[in-house]
Amino acid sequence: MTFFHFANCCVLAFSPYFMVYKYSALSEYSSLFQFLQAGGIYFVTQFCKLLTYATFFPSPDNYTISGYQHFVMNSGDLFDVVGLWLAINIVSGRGEVRFLVSGFSWAFAHSIASHLLPLFIGARKMAFSWAYVQRGIEANADMVFFIGLATFVWLSKRNDKNNIYRVAMGFVLVGWARTAILAYLQTQYNVVSWSLVAAKVIYASAYGLAALVTYSNLGYSTAKSL
Repeated sequence: MTFFHFANCCVLAFSPYFMVYKYSALSEYSSLFQFLQAGGIYFVTQFCKLLTYATFFPSPDNYTISGYQHFVMNSGDLFDVVGLWLAINIVSGRGEVRFLVSGFSWAFAHSIASHLLPLFIGARKMAFSWAYVQRGIEANADMVFFIGLATFVWLSKRNDKNNIYRVAMGFVLVGWARTAILAYLQTQYNVVSWSLVAAKVIYASAYGLAALVTYSNLGYSTAKSL
């Protein structure tokens, strides 16, 4: 039963990644080396982030912290934005392929680093817990969010006549603030458990939809200008 629960949680967490890879352009226009490049940049970025947290953002003495402290403590997420920018520039291929590969690889590496070990240790215990099902759902939300963030990072590099890079830069800042916003909701408004999972899913879905709409408008504007 414990292994069956672990297997179910892993399928919930990682099978959407396989489906997205298999039935999208990623399987046709990308290579394993490109994914390894972006994934390697992710782990280097997270190492730098951990060093920054340990050096400049020590844990607070009390459990009650203000919204400003939340923002300061989570400002290290800027490393994710910079890391995605580096990955998009380093990975070879067309622009659309580069940001898709970077966002997808970033999300998959994040899910492996954040969810696989807790699932392996916790989901195999005798006592059943919904927390590991929640981790599987969060892994899917992370995929949508990081692909959306990679889209906006790539769009922010474009200096087209329609000035879409300004909109993209604004959404990059919104993505950067995600962890701080969710942590603030968790501590100040007691948004925990399924409510927190729902907040993450809603945030990621809205962010991914905004990325899709913005990217679609870029294609429409380009075709119209031609």
